[in-house]
Amino acid sequence: MSCACDIVLWQGTPTLNCSERLKMKKLFIDMDGVVADFVAGVCRTFDRPCPYKDHPERRGTKYWGIEDLMGIDKELFWGSLDENFWRLLPRTVEADHIIGIARSFIDNYNICFLTSPCRTRGCYEGKLRWAEQNFPGIPVIFSSSTRKPDGSSSPPPKHMFASRDSMLIDDHEPNVDGFTLAKGHAFLFPRYWNKHHCLHSSWFSDLECKVYDFSISGR
Repeated sequence: MSCACDIVLWQGTPTLNCSERLKMKKLFIDMDGVVADFVAGVCRTFDRPCPYKDHPERRGTKYWGIEDLMGIDKELFWGSLDENFWRLLPRTVEADHIIGIARSFIDNYNICFLTSPCRTRGCYEGKLRWAEQNFPGIPVIFSSSTRKPDGSSSPPPKHMFASRDSMLIDDHEPNVDGFTLAKGHAFLFPRYWNKHHCLHSSWFSDLECKVYDFSISGR
């Protein structure tokens, strides 16, 4: 994982002694909704206002589907998100701080983006370019149950990367729940569309404590 934006194949962590295990801590960071501002990109693409910001009644997991909130046909919505859409997404306002926290406690070569691409053409390439342009040196791992546009085999779901020496930062509750059930560490990043939406004001200290606790676990 020495060059930027490699597609990395996961290799399970062998049985190690304590000091060796500390060197093998893996921190996986979701992209869309955590460090890449997917909602802002969608609003820009369709020239629509944010469907969450001025609607306090739209909070929680049931409002995950932004295309439904905008009243846009699913095929039209996802089909409009080409390579340039993913490549040009703005960073979230928290992105630099999230990466800063990660690098404060975890070796840089053990930090990866773990992202679920959609099935539209250009998504894989756009995500790779986004990471290369915004956070060079952090590799991208693709996950989920989707299949690539060319029909090749699908990558594994996020919980397959879980272990006692791995942690996931994600904004989607099912991903966090699955990772935790698989014995991994996880942090649900507060967003309008998940159950922690009311905790956003304390996200920095909450995440810092979570990553620190993870970094020293097993000592």
